[in-house]
Amino acid sequence: DQPTNELILFHDYDGIAGSAVIDRSGNGHHGALTGAASTNRGRFNDGLFFDGVDDRVIVGDTAALDFALAESITLTAWIKPASLEARGTILSKGRTASTEFSNYAICQGDGSGAEDQFAFHYWSSNVMDLARHRTTAPIIRTNTWQHVAAVNIMGNGATTRLYVERELQSSSWVAGSGHARPIVSTEELWIGATRSVAVPMEEFNGSMDDI
Repeated sequence: DQPTNELILFHDYDGIAGSAVIDRSGNGHHGALTGAASTNRGRFNDGLFFDGVDDRVIVGDTAALDFALAESITLTAWIKPASLEARGTILSKGRTASTEFSNYAICQGDGSGAEDQFAFHYWSSNVMDLARHRTTAPIIRTNTWQHVAAVNIMGNGATTRLYVERELQSSSWVAGSGHARPIVSTEELWIGATRSVAVPMEEFNGSMDDI
């Protein structure tokens, strides 16, 4: 539940002290590092390195991070995978009931043999149906910084667009149609992993910047 065209969260990972990650948007969506290491080799100044095992940044839930039917969402990040995982989570908003299923997420790979593709997905309000949208051609590379972005009006699959390196990519729904009503989450936003109850899974291996 958020105003249209407003920056809700921005993590640049510069100047991290201890485990605190500052939200530069001014909205107070600060994060807490769990394992992820600050590096001076980010895309712009500092960044974070995730080991692909259990690293993540945890951001507490707020209403502004929840996206209901007909609300527009844009998710962006700079990523530099060290390896291509079956599904390397860039960011994921865990859904109510605390299972591994995300209210919304963007990932490197989609868990179905498309490790070098970029994907967006969400779960429906009946928690039975996964809507997954991904690029139709291999696009994600290892050891290379790439900017990725997903744009979607929740529940309107015709609006979904995926961008890599600021270029619109050919993409399609490979599970569901994107027209289902999304479940509204009360769980945390995780960067670098998907929440499964309270432990990480589908971890990202590599560097990230400017979420």
